[in-house]
Amino acid sequence: MVQRKRRSVKPLQKVSVNTKKIFKGAVIICGVALVLWISFVILPGFFFSNESEEKDSVSITTVEVLNGTDAEGIAAEMTEFLRSNNGIDVLVTGNSDYTVPETIIIARDKNVQHGNKISELTGITTITYDYVTESTVNVTIILGGDYKKYKPFNK
Repeated sequence: MVQRKRRSVKPLQKVSVNTKKIFKGAVIICGVALVLWISFVILPGFFFSNESEEKDSVSITTVEVLNGTDAEGIAAEMTEFLRSNNGIDVLVTGNSDYTVPETIIIARDKNVQHGNKISELTGITTITYDYVTESTVNVTIILGGDYKKYKPFNK
């Protein structure tokens, strides 16, 4: 018989874990994360408000003027009239794909103030609402057969 040597097994050594240091480190990491979150999320909005940018974007009305008649040059004349008034930016001037008997304002976004502003300036009272999120303008004006009743044509 072969005799085997017995090995002596050493007992497992206890690993000392300093829970106080781990807890302290976790608290420091959480504190730093909280300070960073406050400084990047809450404080910029508190100290640097975007109210002036929001007011500017609301006060500027962008318009598309389309000629829905056979008369030449009326869209350009309306464009010139609107541009001479502060806060109106005409981005598109052209001809409508169809002729219309009545001049209309089409509000393209949910801020009805833009359509009302154009109505007050021109005297056009027919306003419809067609909310288009992809539209580049706030308001479309289609000049119809009755365009002579409205500014700048009713001289």
